[in-house]
Amino acid sequence: MRGMGEVVKNGDVVSGTGTLNVDRYGTILRARSLVGVRGAGIAFDGLHYVDSVTHTIRPGEYKQSFTLKRNALIANLPVVPAAPY
Repeated sequence: MRGMGEVVKNGDVVSGTGTLNVDRYGTILRARSLVGVRGAGIAFDGLHYVDSVTHTIRPGEYKQSFTLKRNALIANLPVVPAAPY
């Protein structure tokens, strides 16, 4: 039972961090939502949970730093569609 508790507690197999330019991305990334990742390889492409987001706002610049998680190595969604801009 103790082993199962550790698995449940540490169930996130894939995690990552990054930074994005909100003007180029086209929308604000929100914590506790799902976001599609493409171009990272078959093991990492797919939907990820947005764990945290930090906003950096300067004159003429709006960036976000984020942390993503997923509890499986291979995604259950094989192709992430492009965002409709």
